[in-house]
Amino acid sequence: MQFFEIVLASFCLFGILYLLFTRRTQRVWALMGGLLLLTQFIWEGIRWQLAPTQGVLIILMLTHALLLKSRRWIHYLTSCLGILLVAISTWACYALPVFSLPEPTGPYHVGVYDFAILDSTRNEEITADPDDLRAFTVRAWYPASSEGESPVPYLDQTTRKGFERKYGLPNGTFGYLDHVHTHSYADAPLAHGAFPIILFAPGLYTPANGYHALVEELTSQGFFVFHI
Repeated sequence: MQFFEIVLASFCLFGILYLLFTRRTQRVWALMGGLLLLTQFIWEGIRWQLAPTQGVLIILMLTHALLLKSRRWIHYLTSCLGILLVAISTWACYALPVFSLPEPTGPYHVGVYDFAILDSTRNEEITADPDDLRAFTVRAWYPASSEGESPVPYLDQTTRKGFERKYGLPNGTFGYLDHVHTHSYADAPLAHGAFPIILFAPGLYTPANGYHALVEELTSQGFFVFHI
């Protein structure tokens, strides 16, 4: 979990226990919760794993802001439900984490260039058009002399949707991977020199994106890497 995610979950649990044992509401809790929620949103962004915790925090904020009271059994029931939701959210954050890629150790920056190739000798089998030809995208990783304007995503939207469709997962399941920062830059300036070429073929139906850190390291050491 990221730092403010841990703080947010801890604040929610402490707030639930405070209400559970004291049954007192204070508007300062609503203010602190709002500031924490805003800070986490600005600093770390949104991901669905944290939604239950954020929902619990919003309910806590409303409870304190409006000085709400409830019957004892409702109070205990909602407290247990809140703790359960925070626990589920925390588990989801750990199970599907926002991780950090290791920084390449080579002397070069990492550039990325995507291009399409049309195979005129084969027909496309997954479209209804009988005249459609097989096309595929190639990604070239190359040693760059400097960084580009912005890093490429760890997992592009098309690949994410393909994974979600393949495993029957809801749309946006892997959207949290947008928060994973890479060290590869699209259209970065090519470094001068002659470099060996690696044709990278991942195995077991795994897309090359899963080897992002490895390919970045190879490229930073002075290799051209091509994969489909």
